[in-house]
Amino acid sequence: MNKKVIFLLLSIISSPGFAVSIPDPVPSDACHFLSGMPFIKTPSTYKPYAEGSEDYTCGTPYFEIETPNSGDTMNNNIAYYVSGNQDKTKKLMLMLNMNNQDPNAVKIARGYFINGSFEIMKKMFPHSPGKVADIVGLLSDGKEGEWSVDGWKVSSVKKVWPTGRGYELRFIVTSG
Repeated sequence: MNKKVIFLLLSIISSPGFAVSIPDPVPSDACHFLSGMPFIKTPSTYKPYAEGSEDYTCGTPYFEIETPNSGDTMNNNIAYYVSGNQDKTKKLMLMLNMNNQDPNAVKIARGYFINGSFEIMKKMFPHSPGKVADIVGLLSDGKEGEWSVDGWKVSSVKKVWPTGRGYELRFIVTSG
């Protein structure tokens, strides 16, 4: 085979349009993406947000992240949510509330956040381990950002509370 043909084939195969198409996760499955993690509690049933609503959601109760010697400071906590419609997952979100700013508490809580984010991406993007690893590396370095993986938008956002006494970290995957 001549070099031009090989180059053309490699160009086509490696182009974004040739990417492996992964079906959207079934909402009830997406609700359980983190069920195997010891710090995520059992999610609620995927159901309409309100009676008669076409928007559906499920979520977990907050898990309190206990930190030794935290005193009277509220614990940090983490929860997981999925939303969409009856048949389609549109958004997955891991939310970490940072109440305790002690460096040890922050380190422990960020570990939960990074592990949960990795687990979501591992289930969502099994054919993109390189991109998943890159994003986990950025999250581990404390980076915020927005990335595109397999047609989905992946983002990490920090929102400081108006009181200035804490913040939340959100890891979000939304349909493209």
